[in-house]
Amino acid sequence: MMKTDDARYLLDTNFLIDYLHGASFANAFASEVGIRGGKSHISVVSKIELLSFKKYSKEERFGIRFFLERFHCIPLSETVEELTIDIRSASRLKLPDAIIAAAAVSMDAILVTRDKRLAATSFPGLRTVNPQSR
Repeated sequence: MMKTDDARYLLDTNFLIDYLHGASFANAFASEVGIRGGKSHISVVSKIELLSFKKYSKEERFGIRFFLERFHCIPLSETVEELTIDIRSASRLKLPDAIIAAAAVSMDAILVTRDKRLAATSFPGLRTVNPQSR
């Protein structure tokens, strides 16, 4: 397990969806590592992805916005842009996944994801954990 007292986490969109939908493994992981309190972050890409799903009503989007306010949102900074370029050049990741990975690397955070391609990506500083397979 990668947990340490000072570990930071960047939560991928799929984990956030699982958590919002009450998946038991997501809730267990959140309880174990304490995903609140400044230790957990999200990428601006995850925020956009969650809030743009057509299946959510206006009221559900409001609730999701409220939920996302708990986390520090990593913007598209110059550092994230450059890391995204490097990650995309070294892998076959789709652009949104590369941005999310770059955000994690820029924060020296562990990326919490169920995405197998993302988890299998080898890039200096990229650390991942699959909350479902623990």
